Amino acid sequence: MSLENVEIETPENFDFLSVIHSHPWAWLEPFDWDEEKKELRRIERFQDGKVVKLLITQKGDKLIVKVDGNSEATEIRARVRWMFRMDDDLSEFYEVCSHNHKLAPAIGKGRILRSSTIFEDIVKTLCTTNLRWRQIVPMVARLVTQLGTPIARKPEYHAFPTPAQIAGVDEEFLRKKIKMGYRADYILEFARNVKDGKFDPNKLRFMGSEDAYKTLKSIKGVGAFSSAYILMLLGHYDYIPVDGYAKSFVSNEFYDGKEVDSKEIYEIFNSYGKWKALAFWFYEGR
Repeated sequence: MSLENVEIETPENFDFLSVIHSHPWAWLEPFDWDEEKKELRRIERFQDGKVVKLLITQKGDKLIVKVDGNSEATEIRARVRWMFRMDDDLSEFYEVCSHNHKLAPAIGKGRILRSSTIFEDIVKTLCTTNLRWRQIVPMVARLVTQLGTPIARKPEYHAFPTPAQIAGVDEEFLRKKIKMGYRADYILEFARNVKDGKFDPNKLRFMGSEDAYKTLKSIKGVGAFSSAYILMLLGHYDYIPVDGYAKSFVSNEFYDGKEVDSKEIYEIFNSYGKWKALAFWFYEGR
């Protein structure tokens, strides 16, 4: 039987639009954000192999998930709660924010949208390295539409490909058809390692930040920036994702335009302790 609506109660200080705009995942397939309707579409493949379309909006203190297809409400709730970080306790972060006027606007925010699987988050992070956004969006779309499972009777909608689906093609396919460039090697090796059981992304959920950071850096193609970025998606904020934008922001905000490196960035945000990366991410002016 097809479900029409699944309702999920939101935690205190939950800001739906802040999660959507927290970073660009909502604009990468199989997500699709409708700014006018304030509705997030997600094509999701569930454990039984079924692929459905989820339409997610907020109404009062609940998320309303309209489901186009057959799936279990329990699994839908679990996946949406994970993507929207609804079980994250950010009360301590909000207390930190309350003592800094530059971070006060972050109270009620702090949740960064993530994919329904850690595998997808890692692959997407690898896709975003050293590319402009106008290149990233179509590349991820090609990956999804050419390798992901479509909705039955709606072949225009595809879920994110599984490790087996990516591992089932060769590097030339990823380079020429998906146009991944050098990233093809990294993503193919990662997908094959996950498929073969050599790497289990789900184990990252249960690691501390230091162990998770080391584990992520062991993945071919995942460097310091990507590891810190993925850690934020996992809910660890001890490592700041330092790139050119971060250096420019901190230089202009704190150092009168002088050149900075990772050391200077950490010196500014170390006072926020285990929340340093989240404080950096939501600092006023970014």
